[in-house]
Amino acid sequence: MTAPIEERGAMKCPDAARCKPRERVCSVVGRPRDLDVLESLAWAGILTTSQVARLHFPSRRTAERRLRALLDHGLVRSCLQNEHLHRDSVHLLTPRGAEHLAEERKLNQKTVRPGRVPRPQKLRHALAVRDVFVEFVLAGRMGAFELQDFAFDDDLARLPAFKERHIVPDGLSLVRAGGRALAITIEVDLGSETTTTLRKKFENHRAIKTVPVAGVDTGVRLLVVVERPARMKTVRRLLEEEQVGAWTALSAELEQHLGMLLGLQPDLGDPHAFLPLI
Repeated sequence: MTAPIEERGAMKCPDAARCKPRERVCSVVGRPRDLDVLESLAWAGILTTSQVARLHFPSRRTAERRLRALLDHGLVRSCLQNEHLHRDSVHLLTPRGAEHLAEERKLNQKTVRPGRVPRPQKLRHALAVRDVFVEFVLAGRMGAFELQDFAFDDDLARLPAFKERHIVPDGLSLVRAGGRALAITIEVDLGSETTTTLRKKFENHRAIKTVPVAGVDTGVRLLVVVERPARMKTVRRLLEEEQVGAWTALSAELEQHLGMLLGLQPDLGDPHAFLPLI
């Protein structure tokens, strides 16, 4: 079902049956949930099997079966994570899948783009950012807030608000809660960056107070998602030294803390009312 990823795309796989769609296809695609999966892939660019399962299916096995069908019909491409057989497969939209989604959902074809696999050294971080994306989508569905949009670094690099400060956040989530809108810039820390790099990044974030959303300046708050508990102390210290008002959360606990918003009507001017510091 899957093919390894190398720096410039998929490597040749010795087992052709796993690398290519099956020639004889018995499955049928086109169900609403199939289109939902394609739409999520178009939004996020890449998603793992587990991420697709969390977003759209009651079980991993069901997700695998539907992804296999989408692969067989040429609507998605599936790859291994840098030849690691024990890790989740990575899935992305093909040009045919993008065309099919735009046609079925009546979307502008210019806005539905096929997926692109990051370079191997950036793949783990890109998938960690997609984990945060999944948590925001699920929290929005549960009513914690209204998720209006979630953008990734490729799109954010072109925004003047970030270009002027020489910074590209890992993500930007636009949410509405309690009748107010907020833009949340997201940084995911896997512990690979030096403290000097982190300090400069936080310094640049401090200067960003608003971003234009639909022509309206919208307040910005930084969320730093940290993978390792031991790293959290360093991140918090740097945020305090740079006087950056930010939320911090461990990646393993992000679901729990976003879920705490259920039923609340927070004052978004108070960060502790929206997402507590942990």
